[in-house]
Amino acid sequence: MPWSAVADQITQPVQIVHSHKGAVPDGAEQFYAQLSGPKDIVWTEGEQLDLYDRPAQIDTAVAVARGHFERAL
Repeated sequence: MPWSAVADQITQPVQIVHSHKGAVPDGAEQFYAQLSGPKDIVWTEGEQLDLYDRPAQIDTAVAVARGHFERAL
C-alpha cells in the first residue's frame, strides 16, 4: 500500500525533517500536505546522506526530533 493511501488517516503528531536536495522532496511535501493531524516540516540544507554523516545536519535533525517528542509525548 503506498503512503499516499494512508497519509490522511494519520492523526498522531508528525515531524518531518527533509532537504530539498534529499531523496524525493516532492514526495515529502505531498505526504505533509495529506496529513490530517498536527504536523510540522523542517527543511535542512545539504543532500540526503548529509543527514547521516554531517554534524551540522545531524544536530539540526536531532534538535527538531527532540523538540517534537518533548511536545508530543
